[in-house]
Amino acid sequence: MLFSVAVVAAVVRAAALVTRLSAIDDFSARFAERARDADAFVDVAELVVLLATLAIAPCFIVWCWRAAKNQQALGRQPERLGSGWAVGGWFIPLANLVIPALVIQDLWRGSDVTIARGDPRWRIADRSWLIGWWWGLFVVALLVFPGSPADQRSVDYDTVRGFNLLALLGMPCAATSAVLAILVVRRLGARQEACRRAQGASGSAAASSRAAASAYRRMPDE
Repeated sequence: MLFSVAVVAAVVRAAALVTRLSAIDDFSARFAERARDADAFVDVAELVVLLATLAIAPCFIVWCWRAAKNQQALGRQPERLGSGWAVGGWFIPLANLVIPALVIQDLWRGSDVTIARGDPRWRIADRSWLIGWWWGLFVVALLVFPGSPADQRSVDYDTVRGFNLLALLGMPCAATSAVLAILVVRRLGARQEACRRAQGASGSAAASSRAAASAYRRMPDE
């Protein structure tokens, strides 16, 4: 639900940036008024984006930590990046552009239902294109997010226009990334649940086999 809010926030900011770009190209007497109004619209849109981000960030980090704990419960050893990295990786400057994606790719590999519990080959299982596209689009949107106010008389307007065009192009990336994040959360959760059930079924079968073997060994005594 929060990622859906992020999609709406990205669309609203895109509309605000279009309004600002329109104001930049207005050379009439109303330029200053239009520029101030456009900047105010962008400020409100960016506040909506900020609030959505502040709501999503702690929930998603907790989700990553829980998924990493599930990975441990599934017996995926040895770990490459443990549950500590699922939280701490978000707070290391620059490295946080890479570590979270690596963590979640490992969670995807570890949820491969075809790999038995305790089998270290999970580390070389296939990665997910879904996670790659989600994270790539998120990083692009993050890097081009800053715009530039229209009402700046001391700045070259071509430069202002360029910054805002980049920010506008980043909004479809942000919206698409949020949609892909929804799919990542749902599919990874479903994969971990399927893996848990498969391991539970194999564990039950193994327990039944051991019980049958024990019964067979007792038969001569009877």
